[in-house]
Amino acid sequence: MKKTLLIVLFISSAFLCFGAQSTMPPASETSENTSGITVVIDPGHGGGEWGASAGNIQEKNINLKIALLVKKKIEASGRNVNVVLTRKDDEYVKVQDRAGMANSRKADFFVCIHSDNLPQEKIKGHAVYYFYSPFPAQGQGELVVKWDDVQKKHMARSEKAAEAISKYLSASLIPELKGAASGTNDVLPLASRGVRKTRSYCLNGVDMPAVLIECANINNKEDATALKDDKVINSIAYHIKEGILAYLRVK
Repeated sequence: MKKTLLIVLFISSAFLCFGAQSTMPPASETSENTSGITVVIDPGHGGGEWGASAGNIQEKNINLKIALLVKKKIEASGRNVNVVLTRKDDEYVKVQDRAGMANSRKADFFVCIHSDNLPQEKIKGHAVYYFYSPFPAQGQGELVVKWDDVQKKHMARSEKAAEAISKYLSASLIPELKGAASGTNDVLPLASRGVRKTRSYCLNGVDMPAVLIECANINNKEDATALKDDKVINSIAYHIKEGILAYLRVK
């Protein structure tokens, strides 16, 4: 009888340990000190540069909505992280000026928020990119480094940051709002395309770890429908915020 009881207790404890791994606790609840850290959030496009569009959806507006929410959520987390936006409304800002804004503030992390418009309609979901080049930077050890080479020295940490954010975008998170219905975890209704390499000009010249998040493919009907839902937009921002804080915790 005792042997049977021990087996039952062992199976029960194993289920609790491994079953709980599917849900990730909020990174914002950790106690690590992030005081003095600056994160620059870059909502892609703006003004006359719409970015991708499908029907009445304009990428520039989606990007800004998500960025504003990410800023608000980080500031409300109590982690004492300074968040800077490269644009706060529908204005056009040159890519070089966005990077310059981050560099002048000597920021610790740069997050560029976009939404894809891939011609292949079947491709859907989010992807997180980091700058990658197999070629060494020109002018290493010199005072001046070429603009296109600035991000190269941050590749390893940028990859680490991309992995953290991708992980949280794909995760089942404990609900952000207390009092949510039991058993209803926060899971994005978007597929994951994982971590990818890029030579995107959006990251060129950024002198700190940096990532480019493509939140969804606007050209995919399911993704486009999801991006029209304010609850989904809020959830995307929640997952990005948790990914950012998770990276800052271990960077």
